[in-house]
Amino acid sequence: MEALLNETVRGIIGRPMAHAFECMSIAGEELEASGLDPVGPNRHPHGAELWAMLAPSDIFEHCDLRVFRAHVRELLERARTGAPLDVGTKAEVLLGLVETSLVAPLSPTGVTIHHWLFRDIFGAEVHDKILEGSSQPAEPWAGRRDEMFAECARKVKTGRPAKLGAKPKRGKRGDR
Repeated sequence: MEALLNETVRGIIGRPMAHAFECMSIAGEELEASGLDPVGPNRHPHGAELWAMLAPSDIFEHCDLRVFRAHVRELLERARTGAPLDVGTKAEVLLGLVETSLVAPLSPTGVTIHHWLFRDIFGAEVHDKILEGSSQPAEPWAGRRDEMFAECARKVKTGRPAKLGAKPKRGKRGDR
């Protein structure tokens, strides 16, 4: 019954809008699970900013909801620990690599990063089933994947501030 209702709602308000609502529902679930309360009695000092930061940007418009959930979890963990928020998440880097691969082939290191992120977000079972029979790309040298991932994450234009309460940078993905 719920599936039928969801399809009816999607037909009325449109798939992109329904997807945005699903993403915000995930953000709400993850925010509640994180303990970083944006509104309640134990309100986080930057609760409204925290909630706004979790709104899906254009890159998440057609993505699998598991990718968005991984993105939200990583941002909330960064907010909780004080890690930089303006660096791209694993999900943003994965989607950036997917967009790039539609224009030009990825480098061998790019393919390695893509496989690593896909496996991290979707799990080994899904990853291995999709790649059944094909070979796993290897790192050119130990640590190269991590170096390239860090470089890719820095290049993602998020528009988020480095820390909660700081003024946001304007970026391609953050402009609204």
